[in-house]
Amino acid sequence: GGAPKVINNTDEDIHANPECHDGWSVEGTVEGESQCYMGHENTTQDVYDRLAVMKDAVERAYKVSVRSDDTLKVFVAPEFFFRGRQGAYVVQQQETEHVFAKNENGDCDNEICHILQGLQDMVADARFKDWLFLFGTVIVSEELPTEDDYDYLFYNFGLLYKGYDPAEGTHYGKRFLIPKRYVSTSDFLTPRRSDSSKATLEIFETAKDEPLQKLALQPTHKKYDRNLWYAYKDELASQPMDYIMIEYGWLQMDGITMTVEICLDHDLRSALTAFLVDSVVQE
Repeated sequence: GGAPKVINNTDEDIHANPECHDGWSVEGTVEGESQCYMGHENTTQDVYDRLAVMKDAVERAYKVSVRSDDTLKVFVAPEFFFRGRQGAYVVQQQETEHVFAKNENGDCDNEICHILQGLQDMVADARFKDWLFLFGTVIVSEELPTEDDYDYLFYNFGLLYKGYDPAEGTHYGKRFLIPKRYVSTSDFLTPRRSDSSKATLEIFETAKDEPLQKLALQPTHKKYDRNLWYAYKDELASQPMDYIMIEYGWLQMDGITMTVEICLDHDLRSALTAFLVDSVVQE
């Protein structure tokens, strides 16, 4: 999940990657290649920095886009884009805590809320009323209030938005959340990169004191957890959040029916299976 420490363009052009500098990245080895992963130690600042990168990418895309109102523009960012310096953003399930929405004081309690608020503000722009944004995915590790060895749950979900003009309408029906179902061999989930703790035991059969980049190639956790969606379904669907959860890959937007699948979900034909089951039921 990182970038190469050394950039080798040609035999004569070999230089250190300027992004891999002390204080802003962590280092590891993947299949013999030295890599670094950018991120801020403060997870809230890490989210703000990633939102700034995303905003810059959106503005660059807008500059080269077709401005015709009858052309749907689709912006797609990479999977794992919202993943912290040490891995998954951690949330704790507490009765008084909001995970996705702001709290009673109008503030965000965690990184997930900051991500959603930042993206929501980004698409509320008259310039983007003919745009569809898939802002990559968010990696979350949920720490449960238990004492056993398996008290972490893991989530990987996409965030899909239809842009709109706030002067003409609202966000209602334009916010979607897409949970990923299947864990692929390249998914990096744990909240720490070198670990022998309970978080590691949840993903791997045994914990080892070595960089998790190596261990992450063989996860035994085959499917992502779903408890978070059950616990906060009402919070997501109710005002002012108004998120629609895409559970089987299908959605309809402005009369266009489309599917959204993340990585291995497509390879395992999640949306196709849902379509075929629905066809059989209707018959």
